[in-house]
Amino acid sequence: GEATIWTHEVEDERENMGAAMAVLYLHPRSGALYVKSGLGYVGYRAGENIAMNAVGLQLGAGYDLRLGGLAITNYLNLIGSSFGSLKNGTATIAEDVSTTLLQFGVGLTLR
Repeated sequence: GEATIWTHEVEDERENMGAAMAVLYLHPRSGALYVKSGLGYVGYRAGENIAMNAVGLQLGAGYDLRLGGLAITNYLNLIGSSFGSLKNGTATIAEDVSTTLLQFGVGLTLR
């Protein structure tokens, strides 16, 4: 599984998005390129009361540059949620809202 957290502050108000996914990797033995997909939970929060919870999907790809027992991994992930209701406490303030997060990154993996 994988967990992702994104946070950003706008005009003294903090926005957070988090995802917890079960992820399946397709990583050919002879190649350094891999693809992945996942299914799980996506949550969005703004300030103290605004929130949305939804089912999420993840698609991604990466490339492992292997150096002995270590791999430097460049990756691209797209995480999106299903449509849900944005709420302020218990009151619905918007319908059919979804979230999308695009990640570019570099990681280290022990092999």
